[in-house]
Amino acid sequence: RIKLAQEQGDGAAASYNVRFEGNPGTGKTTIARHYSTFLKQLKVLPEKAVVVETAGAKLNHKGVGELERIMKEVKEAGGGVVFVDEAYQLTEERMGKQALDYILPLAEGLHSEHGPLV
Repeated sequence: RIKLAQEQGDGAAASYNVRFEGNPGTGKTTIARHYSTFLKQLKVLPEKAVVVETAGAKLNHKGVGELERIMKEVKEAGGGVVFVDEAYQLTEERMGKQALDYILPLAEGLHSEHGPLV
């Protein structure tokens, strides 16, 4: 899929969003970091792309403002990977709902111009 996208000139326009599930300690965060390196090696992301890690509980507390800060950081780096650890902690309370409303379209496969959501 990546090779086809590159041949067609789509590059990062394809969706590279992924979701990792598993018990604590099974390596989800480590795999997310390696995924970023993999996308850089394939030239899907620029070499200076960043990996930004956050947590569902943090987004639930800080809301969409935290996501906007994260996306600004990614944009300034020219792209990157956003890793939301324990995303299940996002709730339907006010701040959590705002964060969910911001992040769900990205997670549903809509393309983010700045890179994948993990």
